[in-house]
Amino acid sequence: MKKTLLVTLDFYPSVGGIANYWKHLGSCMSHDTWVVLAPPLPHGVKEIDAPYTIYREPFFSGKNCHSRFRKFSYFSLITQIWKIAKKEHIKKIIVGQVLPVGTVVWIVSKLLRIPYCVSVHGMDVGLAKRHRRKRMICKKILFDAECVIANSAYTGSLIREYDIPEEKIIYVFPCPSVTPKLLSSCVIPSDPPTGGENPDDMGVRSKKIVLSVGRLVARKGFEYLIHALPEVLEKEPDAVCIILGDGPMASQLEGLVHELQLEKCVFFIKNASDTELAAWYDVCTVCVMTPYEDNGDVEGFGIVYLDANGFGKPVIGTRSGGVPEAVIDGKTGLLVTPKNSAEIAQAVARLLSDMEYANRLGRQGRERVSKEFQWSVQAEKLEKMLS
Repeated sequence: MKKTLLVTLDFYPSVGGIANYWKHLGSCMSHDTWVVLAPPLPHGVKEIDAPYTIYREPFFSGKNCHSRFRKFSYFSLITQIWKIAKKEHIKKIIVGQVLPVGTVVWIVSKLLRIPYCVSVHGMDVGLAKRHRRKRMICKKILFDAECVIANSAYTGSLIREYDIPEEKIIYVFPCPSVTPKLLSSCVIPSDPPTGGENPDDMGVRSKKIVLSVGRLVARKGFEYLIHALPEVLEKEPDAVCIILGDGPMASQLEGLVHELQLEKCVFFIKNASDTELAAWYDVCTVCVMTPYEDNGDVEGFGIVYLDANGFGKPVIGTRSGGVPEAVIDGKTGLLVTPKNSAEIAQAVARLLSDMEYANRLGRQGRERVSKEFQWSVQAEKLEKMLS
């Protein structure tokens, strides 16, 4: 493998799928040929213990690079990449985001004659299509790239809309990062239920648990799951819903729970660690995430479904974006129509009432994850391309 520099806005310990994606892929790469450039860590956050070199340099101008009023610094990042490329004898560059990082790497590539690849996750190219100028820039960056890395076949279809040929696209799928192995080190807080993550302390371990995990933003569709719960509770009165995540819609969703008088069966947990999340996957009955497309913002894949399948749990997703690739309808879980609370309620109630069927879906999901979605397998495809 040629010595490669990953330039990305999102890298662990930042929260999110992309940050985890590159952390786990990097851990499987040849460590002496893998280098990362990412933004500085927030104050008080420690660097991860990585076997490869990580550079932390500002991607944004201003005194506080974490401020909401920050401005992307093209010239500064060009300078940083130039210095690292020379110092580390970089032969290839991977771009973590088409815009704006791709613009910088495109310039550096022309100046230093270093080939680059672009990693695409769905939302980035989907949103760029809506703006003529961004679409033109995005198309140029993708066209001049040596290859384009897609996280799903759905994302691949979005890439092809920029007239990028299929043979230029390689598929490197995300894999579970929250696995049953974490349970052995799990120490769960005992403070229920607003900040507590202990199923015993919350008195729900004996109940049928509907788990939903994700950032509390509009396109995740949490409100449609909440609206479905009264119908579910009519059929399964002992069911409870645990929503793990935080985001701008937190207050709105909590208000909806109050409006529907569901406070005794819906609980929000905002800051669960990976080990605590593993504990919830372990005790839940079914995992539900019901995203929809929101003005070009779409679920490119849906790693939550594979996380839950890895624990042998059945999942419920929507026919939206790349979700049907993560959830095989009738085999590893069930798919419903986006924004359709009636279908969500029917699917949830079916799995809660028919445990034999639910367990079969979960078992088949676990088998699929173990065979197809391992980081070492995906990293091997990436490493082969970089060679």
